[in-house]
Order: sequence, then C-alpha cells, then structure tokens
Amino acid sequence: MVSIRSKKMKKFRTIKRETVFKPVEDARFEKIAALLNAPRPEERNQSQLKPRKRLTWKQISQS
Repeated sequence: MVSIRSKKMKKFRTIKRETVFKPVEDARFEKIAALLNAPRPEERNQSQLKPRKRLTWKQISQS
C-alpha cells in the first residue's frame, strides 16, 4: 500500500522533472547535436600544437 505522502512525493518529482530538468536536458542535447553535426576543424600537425606549461607546487601555492 502506498501512502498519501509517497504519492505526493512522486507527483511533485514528476512535475519538477518536467519543469526544471527537461529544459536543461533539451538544451544540452541540442548543444551536443550541434557539435556532432558541425564540420570538424582541420587537423593540426603536432608541430603546430603548443606544449602545455607545467606548474610547480610553488607556483600553484602563490596563485
């Protein structure tokens, strides 16, 4: 047997999913679809890529 409180919790959870989370999920899916459908940038040669600068612990603690 399901209590009234449990039914209300399920109802409010469903409402919250539809009003709060659904627009966020839809926007995320649209953004991902746009990225997947976009033309890929030209592949760079390894010589064109800049090496990442490694930080030391001293530099990290100062910032």
